[in-house]
Amino acid sequence: MLIVKSFLFLCSILGYVAWIRKKMKIEYFFIPIFLFTWIGLLTYFGGLVYRFDFVPYFIYGIGIFLFGFYSYQWKKHGLSKIFIRLFPCVFFGISIIFLVSSLQFRLQHYDNFSHWAVIAKYILTNHTLPTMEDTIISFKEYPLGSTSFIYYVCFFLGKKEGMMLFAQNLLVLSCFYAMFGVIREKRRFFLYSFLAMGGTCLSYLNLTIRINNLLVDFLLPLLTLTMFSIIYRYENEKKTMALLLVPILGFTMIVKSTGVIFAMIGIAYFIWDFICKKENWKWKYCLLIIGVIGISLIPKFSWDYHLNTDLAGIENKFALETENKEHMPVEKEQYPEVITTYLNTIFDKNSRATQSFFFFQIVAIVGYCYGKYYWKKRWNLGKIILLMDLVVFLYYVGILGLYLFSMPADEALRVAGLERYACSIIVLFVGTLFLCSTIDIERSFYIQLGEDGEGYQAFYSPQTKKNYQRAVLVTLAIGLNFLYSEFCGLWEIQKEYGSSLAGRMIEITGDQWFEEGEKNKNSYYVVASNQNSEVENYGVSYTAKYFLFAENVTVVDKVAEKELEKVSKEYDYLVVLNPECVIKENNTSYLKQVSEKGMYEMKDLR
Repeated sequence: MLIVKSFLFLCSILGYVAWIRKKMKIEYFFIPIFLFTWIGLLTYFGGLVYRFDFVPYFIYGIGIFLFGFYSYQWKKHGLSKIFIRLFPCVFFGISIIFLVSSLQFRLQHYDNFSHWAVIAKYILTNHTLPTMEDTIISFKEYPLGSTSFIYYVCFFLGKKEGMMLFAQNLLVLSCFYAMFGVIREKRRFFLYSFLAMGGTCLSYLNLTIRINNLLVDFLLPLLTLTMFSIIYRYENEKKTMALLLVPILGFTMIVKSTGVIFAMIGIAYFIWDFICKKENWKWKYCLLIIGVIGISLIPKFSWDYHLNTDLAGIENKFALETENKEHMPVEKEQYPEVITTYLNTIFDKNSRATQSFFFFQIVAIVGYCYGKYYWKKRWNLGKIILLMDLVVFLYYVGILGLYLFSMPADEALRVAGLERYACSIIVLFVGTLFLCSTIDIERSFYIQLGEDGEGYQAFYSPQTKKNYQRAVLVTLAIGLNFLYSEFCGLWEIQKEYGSSLAGRMIEITGDQWFEEGEKNKNSYYVVASNQNSEVENYGVSYTAKYFLFAENVTVVDKVAEKELEKVSKEYDYLVVLNPECVIKENNTSYLKQVSEKGMYEMKDLR
């Protein structure tokens, strides 16, 4: 049955691909992310009007119709000439491996169970947005950009963790694919291997936000890099550029609250592209800029409207002003402590973000100097280094402001999540350097082949060709090494799933799903060890709520028999994650036998 569903889903996607290619005539590189962001946005708006269950059928049905229509056209008139190139085949082959592997991965990161996965599970179960009464969702203020696309895919292909990861990785891989749209000389395979090497290098930064979870910190910079590619590729086709940017910008703003920052970076480059070409400053182009920015803000404003109406009064975790003691920001007297911890973390030599920033900064400067003084080429890489340094600096200042003024004091004092925030901007930094370097290298070939690779000669001399071939081999070797390392790392994490908190929890509780409108009305009393602060930091609580999909869950790190006897009337089930945390007493016969981990009905323990 899954095979049939997958085939029909693919047909629906291909129907849209054919229509976009036929009507818009855009590069194949940009079609997947353009299509997926539109699907995500339409599903998102469907959720805002409480029609999550209707919009997917509408999108899916039109795609099937388009596939049938173009299949008929192809049968009647024949297929147009198709050029099969090496790189797309290699890219799709590797992508299929990662996507199929995603189906086998399980969620482990804490934030999956505190929000990203639980909200996806909620809307897949209820087909509606959470209300004020749904206490199982702790952070209702988080926007639902990527979650809406995950919902669309899982709605048709299946409700499980692996399918959620499959959907998210479709977005990630489509962003990577779009980055290669900057290349005009299609026959220069070195340009693809060089940029692919840069893309795989980003996996070093992605270890804290790997693709085996639903966190979006890696997706945000990739969406921005996609915008950069589109703006450069269609610098002389402003209308096409605008049409492509609108859904991606709008989608980026609702992927996460910090998505607005990354969208603004894309908008800044969009405006800068017009400034650099003064002849474009006509009234119609001014209207185009205003239109793109205005339309792309609609998803963000609509989410804010939803929070202020349907969820009016909700407590925002990162609000500048709050009365909730748990969400109170640090006091002014604590500012020096936060700033000191923040700076020490940023400049920690063991930080991946810091290591990557300085390493690629040095490599880029050396490359720029080599191109300028040895090859005598006027590369733009030098300007881009300075601009991206400024972007990174402003981003770090902004994140510091987040810790000082809006983040809960407990998290601010330990700069929680800083490694992920830092890696996000460094991914953008490194990715931009590689994009610019690719463009500079392409312009530096002595013989230019043009977009379609015309030309009877491709190299200046046999020695030049030999050096080119060596460069291809080196970049391919480095890129494949990073890919292999990432793939092995993901499977190694999966092998250790059983020892993780999520693995230990699902072994006892299973992964419970309910039919539409149904709720788990049972109450659970969970006993778990506080090792690695898993109870103290609510890790056990969030994980248990996700797998049990229940609102009434209480977690303790130890319980005595007498105390258990008192609470037995308040709860339906006892979940024992660590049997040693159940303190047995000789003076009571209440507890029959809880010597092993498991889930017990309270009435059976009497």
